[in-house]
Amino acid sequence: MVAIPTNSSSASERRFYFIFLIKVFLIYLTWRLFEFIIGIESEPLENRMFPQLSYYWEWLNNQLRIGLIYVTRLILSVFGYESEITNNYVLTVTGYRGIAIGNYCLAFQFMFFYSSLVFISPVPARVKLWSIPAGCLMIQALNVFRFVGLHLVIIHLSGWENKMHDYFFNGAALILTLLMYMKLLSRYG
Repeated sequence: MVAIPTNSSSASERRFYFIFLIKVFLIYLTWRLFEFIIGIESEPLENRMFPQLSYYWEWLNNQLRIGLIYVTRLILSVFGYESEITNNYVLTVTGYRGIAIGNYCLAFQFMFFYSSLVFISPVPARVKLWSIPAGCLMIQALNVFRFVGLHLVIIHLSGWENKMHDYFFNGAALILTLLMYMKLLSRYG
């Protein structure tokens, strides 16, 4: 027998989705406010709203960038590729074009959105406590996969790196993260 939704259940579902969309929009606005306060990477620190706060943000970005570059370099060396790091910012496989890794490449925004979605989700607090750090680690693992993949694309599919970066790798990371979030909701929500 198939249950036919009543008007009250469909109205409550519409209300739930409407509130959820408002929350997602507020998460987006929160990130935009954070960016406004911190400033953009290309803007000199002294021209930003809160230079001291921006200094620490840039320091955190640089620490993550250096870690990701060294892990990527290690994986490339396991595959037999020699690489070099320039200014703790650019990773180059010897003989090929390098990849500059800017702040936007570090997935802080992606981690913020994922963490915020888990935070507002109807899952128990104990699940939130482990799933937020686990999700952020997975996002960074996907980031390393993307950096390794982009270098391999430069070596083996030259000319495709922009399409692979913009569509394939970013899309794959988004899909995998959404699947992880949906699995979390279906199991604990």
